[in-house]
Amino acid sequence: MEFVQLKIWANGDAEQGKWMLSISVLLLLVIILVVRSENTLLRGMLIPISLLLLLNTSYGTYLIMNRIRYAEEINQKFKKNAQKAIAAEYKK
Repeated sequence: MEFVQLKIWANGDAEQGKWMLSISVLLLLVIILVVRSENTLLRGMLIPISLLLLLNTSYGTYLIMNRIRYAEEINQKFKKNAQKAIAAEYKK
């Protein structure tokens, strides 16, 4: 049962990474609109929005790259030897 939960957790993290990257695309569009705007208050929000874009992009990319690879690795280990794979995950 714990193995199934581990796999669901890894897939959920990968899905979260995809959502974070899609939000980053939307934030990029917001940044472009803010730069074109003449409103001073909006231009003041440029730094926080840029930081949010940077964090979303970097962590989302990290989640997608590592969790998908981790889920595939766990599947391969489980197919080779189920008991050994579960025991190795318990040790972690």
